[in-house]
Amino acid sequence: MATRKPATTHKKKPSKKKSPVKKQPPITAGGRFISGMILIGMILLAGLVLWVRQPVQDYDERPAPRTIEDVIPAPVAPENSPAELQVALELILWDLGIDLRSPRISDRQGIKTFTLEAPFPDQEQLRALSVAVKHLAATFRVVSDKVERRIDLYDGDALRYALEFSASTSSGKVRPRIALIVDDLGRDVRIVRRLLALETDLSFSILPGETYAQRVAELAHGQNREVLIHLPMEPHGYPEKNPGADALMVGMTAAELRTRMDKFVAQVPYAVGGNNHMGSRFTEDREGMRTVVDYLRDKNIFFVDSLTSHNSLAMETARGGRVPTAVRDVFLDNVPEVDAIVRELRKLVEVARRRGRAIGICHPYPATLAALEQEIALLHSDELQFVPVSALLLR
Repeated sequence: MATRKPATTHKKKPSKKKSPVKKQPPITAGGRFISGMILIGMILLAGLVLWVRQPVQDYDERPAPRTIEDVIPAPVAPENSPAELQVALELILWDLGIDLRSPRISDRQGIKTFTLEAPFPDQEQLRALSVAVKHLAATFRVVSDKVERRIDLYDGDALRYALEFSASTSSGKVRPRIALIVDDLGRDVRIVRRLLALETDLSFSILPGETYAQRVAELAHGQNREVLIHLPMEPHGYPEKNPGADALMVGMTAAELRTRMDKFVAQVPYAVGGNNHMGSRFTEDREGMRTVVDYLRDKNIFFVDSLTSHNSLAMETARGGRVPTAVRDVFLDNVPEVDAIVRELRKLVEVARRRGRAIGICHPYPATLAALEQEIALLHSDELQFVPVSALLLR
């Protein structure tokens, strides 16, 4: 008889006792308020840090410092053509703040005489003129006669040129005029709406080919703001410094340059003017600039030299090609910090007060907007007048 194995008995494992859960005290209304305020504060602080540390995209080249020499052409020898000398003298007089129309030129017994529809220069302008004519020829000197309202330019002891001022002395002080160009627009529509909200007569320079270039042009034009094409041009240091895929490059044929200009005009509707984006090398190239100037004249578009090179030929070439032109005086946000931009804004105001007009260029940086909003009351004071840049052109 088979013996039966005893049934195996399973011992129960002792159950682990659960630790008692500590109950959190209920959050009071005051606690919730404090926690919420801390959270909001942390969010605001993080936003402020991001805003302050936002990297500035260096779309433009660093601008050359602005001096009178920047708009004076290469030295003009006494035997050069009257047309070349006329351009040289006009640029000098214009940059000195002398309000002139195109002069009449005549030859009186071998003395080339320019009759200007402008008041006789003041003492400060005369001193600056004496310095400036040295750039036309080292032997030049200025002799002025306020009674006769005439300035003679001598080459050594020989009288070569005469400037006659036919307009009466202007009565009353003219309000200083300021034009401000905002470059590199077309990437963001929101920033444009903020600029328009400043209710200041800014000029909007739009980079062709940008996503919102056409929309920004429409918004600016719809608010009666002047639209410019921010013409991309070859800089020194290309390709490390890249002005864009369709930039105007030194060595291109006239046909290639005109084809690219056609594209720019199509991409930025309502444009009445243009200024260079980068372009330190291209603006030094006479042949390339002549092609651009000829195109702009055909399209009735003016040109403002952003002055990214001391050796720029842009204004000289534009004036010689009968295109209305001007040159930038102050670059506001080379240092993209509010305090630095405010200082440059005040420098722009001083230039306008001294010469009667001034042109500034800036970018849509957060710091630039903050500085403009901070200084807008000063800029709209009774002593100053904001105008579109077309009002300050040498025509």
